[in-house]
Amino acid sequence: MFGNLSLDMFVMKKKKSTYITALLMFACALLTGMLIRANSGEMTFTELTVQSSSLAALFIGIYYVMFLGSDIKNGFIKNTAGTVKSSMVYILSKEITLAVYTIVGIAALTLGSFILSALLLDGTKGFEAVPFIKYLGVMYLLLIGFSSFITFLVFTIRNTVAPMVIGVLLTSGAGVNIIYTPIEVLLGKAGVNFDFRYISCVKNLMLLNTDTSGKDMLIACAVAVGHIIVFNTLTKLVMQKKDIA
Repeated sequence: MFGNLSLDMFVMKKKKSTYITALLMFACALLTGMLIRANSGEMTFTELTVQSSSLAALFIGIYYVMFLGSDIKNGFIKNTAGTVKSSMVYILSKEITLAVYTIVGIAALTLGSFILSALLLDGTKGFEAVPFIKYLGVMYLLLIGFSSFITFLVFTIRNTVAPMVIGVLLTSGAGVNIIYTPIEVLLGKAGVNFDFRYISCVKNLMLLNTDTSGKDMLIACAVAVGHIIVFNTLTKLVMQKKDIA
């Protein structure tokens, strides 16, 4: 486990995409803040971070696919996956590496929000640490759940194009507007009250805010944990079925 993890961490540090996407996460706050400044000019550090998170999820989702797909593209997956006793060890190594990267991405987003709000917006006016930390914690868990879903897609489809398209559609909001909302409306007309928030990490992430109710935050955490368990298990089954590890 530690051997695989060390290798994955080394690869992550050596990839240019690691630093480029982290810079893009930082730039998300700058871009969002400048647009806000041009329109209304009123927004706090906390609000800017929340507003930037959807765009940041797009870039972090792209990185997930790029990182996971590298072994498949160069055929290295057979060599590394074949050295572990269980495919789950291989999967967890990837997931832990992505979890570390996610912390870096969230830190870059938060730093960008802080710098811009301090220079151009309302700074830390009205800042409350506890709600903000809760928000970041739930957002982090949702992103880890999303990474488990992307991991499943990459190892099931065995390429990066389809997972990349799906990830971009979901994190760009198109998944909500094109897929989730029409289905919810159709089910509503049939008398079925259903909300994709109960099964989607991405929709929970888009609806998440610092003033989100405790109940909705618990739902988001449950969905994230469910994704982690279900999709990592499915990825293991797929790898065994395809004799990857």
